[in-house]
Amino acid sequence: MSVKKNKMRGINPLSMNLVMTGAMLHGQEHAEMAMVKMIKGMQKYQASSFYPKAAQKKSVWQSGQSSLFEIKNVASNDKSPLVVLVPSLVNGAEIFDLYEDRSMCAWFSDEGFRTYLFDWGDLTKDDVTNCSALITGKLQKALEHLKGENPNAPIHVLGYCMGGTLCVGLVHNAPDLVSSLTLLASPWNYHIGAQTLLSRIKFWAPSALMQSEKKGALSASSLQMLFASVDPLLTQRKFEKFLDMSDQEQNFKLFVAVEDWLNNGFDIPENIAQECITQWYLKNVQHEKKWSVGGQNVDPQTIECPIHIVASKKDRLVDYESSMALAAQLNNAEALDPDCGHIGMIAGAQSIENVWRPIADWMRAKS
Repeated sequence: MSVKKNKMRGINPLSMNLVMTGAMLHGQEHAEMAMVKMIKGMQKYQASSFYPKAAQKKSVWQSGQSSLFEIKNVASNDKSPLVVLVPSLVNGAEIFDLYEDRSMCAWFSDEGFRTYLFDWGDLTKDDVTNCSALITGKLQKALEHLKGENPNAPIHVLGYCMGGTLCVGLVHNAPDLVSSLTLLASPWNYHIGAQTLLSRIKFWAPSALMQSEKKGALSASSLQMLFASVDPLLTQRKFEKFLDMSDQEQNFKLFVAVEDWLNNGFDIPENIAQECITQWYLKNVQHEKKWSVGGQNVDPQTIECPIHIVASKKDRLVDYESSMALAAQLNNAEALDPDCGHIGMIAGAQSIENVWRPIADWMRAKS
């Protein structure tokens, strides 16, 4: 989903962001000035005339709302390695294609990979029973199609956030499909590290799940408020900083593209939300080896596929220790600790050199 030209950009959810920021600033000396700057920054974002241009791509596979797109690539050939980028369920696949100068899709393509983008789409419009069905009925089917079209080419998969966690289930269930797996800021053990997000989930989950049961879906607005609660003044800081940016700066374009992505996430089907919150976060089934995919519990020690774990000590949403806990359960894992945050691994100032290029080099070595 992308923002169309001449359509006012939304901030999701605007009212709750204002209330939460106001509560956090209450009583501080410069609270009123800070609120004014934040609101002006929001208005500047909403009025921006910059609309990101997506990379050229074509659909090569589809199941319901989910699609696999091939990124146009004039530099590759039939012998070039393939890379498939898999996003989280929470926000759209646009994180891999923010705009022309910060598109991971286009960058991998320019680096000589035949690049594909997997897009979950709006799962509330599909008949999806659980995460296992997402993996075996969608992601695995897309990879099987790709493997059938390219039987001798190495296929590398990169999963972001919970998209990476789902990919662990994929390589466990279908080990012959993938030559390597890169996990970018992907959680595994939810009961280790600072657990800031987990503590917020424990407070937020009862009411959020009650609402999702009534509506049949967990709203994107509710999820964004959960993530915002991890750092309640982030909205104020980032929009105040944006207020001073020139619309000719690359940082300006990057900010707008990231905000468009954040504010256009899909609702999550109630049964998927229920599973991820209660089974993943609260019961920690993956780390406990009680997560069933394709009828079998996922045991990382049986996975032979090379796995590259990219985790950062600056990540506030997925603790470094949570991601790295998987390495201790694997027989064939390597790790990278970039100096950036959760979104910064893709949208940070130094992410291309510090994150993307080491990943590409690692994939080539595994080809």
